[in-house]
Amino acid sequence: MKKIIFLLLLIAQLGHAQTPEVLKNQFKNYIQATNNLNAEQAYVLTYPIIFQKITVNDLKEMYKSFSQNPNFSIHTSTTSTPQKYDEVLEIEGKKFVKITTENKVVMTFKSPVQDSKTMIGDFKTNMSAKTVTFDQKSNSFTIIHDIIVIGIQDTLTKGNWNFINYSPRKNVIKDIFGDQVSKQLKL
Repeated sequence: MKKIIFLLLLIAQLGHAQTPEVLKNQFKNYIQATNNLNAEQAYVLTYPIIFQKITVNDLKEMYKSFSQNPNFSIHTSTTSTPQKYDEVLEIEGKKFVKITTENKVVMTFKSPVQDSKTMIGDFKTNMSAKTVTFDQKSNSFTIIHDIIVIGIQDTLTKGNWNFINYSPRKNVIKDIFGDQVSKQLKL
């Protein structure tokens, strides 16, 4: 009887881990960690293979350079635009989901900006920004752009969802998982 109860509890636990709500909550935690520049939390929620290429200390230093830059400060947040979750795909025993969310970056410069029009063009090009505005009074650019994050669930993540930020400039999904996975995710 104890074995049957244990088996039912295990099945219920596994079923719970697969729900869309769990994915959404884990993604929310990941986005909050990255927006708050919380390296430890971002590390826990990032797909582990990424840390074969960079260390958690590299991540901390990168976040530190954002928060303690002598030339500007950066604040990021998601907008109220709903996030788009594509269908969860099972490929080679791993689950993948492509998530698109709108991100807002406020970049405030410490010295007066001399050529805001050129910088607006650069932000639009380099970040594929939907909109870029400059507020002369606060010396800040507000950049709205979409980001794509890939959720992965497999044995390495112990059944949890972990995430990788996708960049078309460097398709790490293709590098890690191969061309076929990248194509199926429409990257």
